[in-house]
Amino acid sequence: MKLFNKESPKKQTSVVSTIASRFENKPDEILQLLKLDVERDILFKLPESRID
Repeated sequence: MKLFNKESPKKQTSVVSTIASRFENKPDEILQLLKLDVERDILFKLPESRID
C-alpha cells in the first residue's frame, strides 16, 4: 500500500521553483506582497481585538 504519491513532492517543488524564478531578482515585489498580507491581517484582526 502506497502511503504517498511519489510525484507529489516533485510537483510541489516545481511550483515553488516556478514562483521563486518568477520573483527572482525582484525582492521588492516579494516584500510588497508580504506587507500587503500583513496589513490585511492587521485590518481584519483589529476590530476583534479592539477594546472600547
